[in-house]
Amino acid sequence: MNNALSPPRQTSVKPAVSDQPAIRIFERLLHGYEVSAALRLWNDTIHERDVSPAFTLVVRNPMVLRLWCRGG
Repeated sequence: MNNALSPPRQTSVKPAVSDQPAIRIFERLLHGYEVSAALRLWNDTIHERDVSPAFTLVVRNPMVLRLWCRGG
């Protein structure tokens, strides 16, 4: 059964080069925060910090990260 709210899960074992900056930002944001979390990117790649994350941060557009890095 396909749930419209849950896209196909594509957990990334080795992140694509284009995903690595987003993952670094995610890890920097959560530095020192002891909770399991996941990051789902615009290409449906999922980066998990733990097996069963408490939450998933969804980034639908890479422009958001560019703006965040510039401080805008």
